[in-house]
Amino acid sequence: MADQDKSSHPPPAATHEGAGAYDREIDMRSILWFGAALVGATAVALLMMWWMSASFKAIDQAKDGPPSPIIEAHLDPIPPGPRLQPVPPRDMDELRAEDHKMLTTYGWVDQAHGVARIPVDRAIAILAEKGLPATPPQQEAAADEAVQPAAAPTAAPHEAAPAPKPKAHKKKEPK
Repeated sequence: MADQDKSSHPPPAATHEGAGAYDREIDMRSILWFGAALVGATAVALLMMWWMSASFKAIDQAKDGPPSPIIEAHLDPIPPGPRLQPVPPRDMDELRAEDHKMLTTYGWVDQAHGVARIPVDRAIAILAEKGLPATPPQQEAAADEAVQPAAAPTAAPHEAAPAPKPKAHKKKEPK
């Protein structure tokens, strides 16, 4: 039966002649209608989205009434921070100059309480010459107690008991 189907249809080369024979099988009218329908559907979708956007905007504006005149009267004309810097490099240079001055000059931090600042180089020289101040014995003892656990032995390391010796195991002989 398969032989009959093959024999009833002539081969493509026998019915179609030349290079332009397949062009007659393409339905250009259907392709153009499909393209036009696609462009039309896209245009309709765009119009619907524009309409939805406009209606949502109108709804939001209707919900947001005008501000109270009392609130507007008490508004600060300067907007809240953060405010943008007009010239950031200049601001950075000013900050660095101020920091340099604070780190390299003498001055009062709190004159009423007698707190002053000294240059960093001078502070390093003083620490190298005198060393760090010793902590008072009360603070040392409190710091040691805070570090050691409560169940720690109180004996000095040189007075610690020797470790127990391992017991010798006897070999059992088979009977």
